[in-house]
Amino acid sequence: MILPKDLENIGKSCFVYCLQLSRVISSNKIKSIGDSCFGNCSNLEDFEIPKGVTSIGNNSFFKCSKLKNSFEFDCLTVLGKSAFAECSNITTVIIKGTVERLEDNTFDNCISLVTVELPKSVKMIKSECFKNCIKLENFVLPEDVCYIGFHAFLNCSLIRNVKINPNAFFVSMGAFCGCTNLEKEGKIPKMFSMACILRRKAKIQRNFYLFKINILNLLDLN
Repeated sequence: MILPKDLENIGKSCFVYCLQLSRVISSNKIKSIGDSCFGNCSNLEDFEIPKGVTSIGNNSFFKCSKLKNSFEFDCLTVLGKSAFAECSNITTVIIKGTVERLEDNTFDNCISLVTVELPKSVKMIKSECFKNCIKLENFVLPEDVCYIGFHAFLNCSLIRNVKINPNAFFVSMGAFCGCTNLEKEGKIPKMFSMACILRRKAKIQRNFYLFKINILNLLDLN
């Protein structure tokens, strides 16, 4: 399918459940991709999302299990819930925009994802964002991240080094369950210590205990 050259916005659910759609050719003018736009397009293999896109909505590429491109975004400001969840063939995602939060399940079950680069602007990583990204290895947590949600990195067993901002106010229980290769044993916050202990005795970095808990923020964000 070839999209119009002057198209800038693709609306909500525009191509959802187009099961025979295998390739999309677009121009560089596209700025936003709406909620569930290509959701459940299970045969979509090739779509080069323009680097200049600024908004990718909730479930935009949910269960596009054959989509195998590597993606780079230069201007991204919004990345929705489950945007690439169940995209089991994506290998690389590079984000250079000003997005401040990764929503729930954004890359959930992206089992081939190896490399993720996030901008310094990211401050929140919500629940199950990288759950079961079992090949994720090349990853650096932005230094200003102050919130990591429930099971955010569940079973990301190849991640070795994670340094968390000592001023972070919330690291959820189970945030790093199954991250069996985290280096340097150390003190574990009560918020997720039980989950980590139960999950193969995941090793946790020494500076994980340096957190300041802001109760008001916890109430606002949960």
